[in-house]
Amino acid sequence: MKIGVSGASGHLGRAVVSELLQRSDGHEVVAITRTPETVSGPTQGRFGDYNRPESLAEAYAGLDRLLIISTVDPEPGKRGAQNVAAIDAAVRALRAMTWRPPQPES
Repeated sequence: MKIGVSGASGHLGRAVVSELLQRSDGHEVVAITRTPETVSGPTQGRFGDYNRPESLAEAYAGLDRLLIISTVDPEPGKRGAQNVAAIDAAVRALRAMTWRPPQPES
């Protein structure tokens, strides 16, 4: 399973990524951040910026699970718009995925 954390470079995001890596059980962790070059270890870094909504759908592509951690932008009304953009991008990424029927158990 591929688990994405959007907002992974913030205080909470780094803590979540760290905890997921400790509990990964073979799952792949994807850190989505404006600075993917700072992501280290077994985590895959992907660029995603809440102020650039076009970057989010690509960053969210192929994920099985996604945690969206909102920003603490001080500009009035900006945080709400960023949240809407992140959720819209997640929906677009989900729709772009090909649905596969469940496989019978062996």
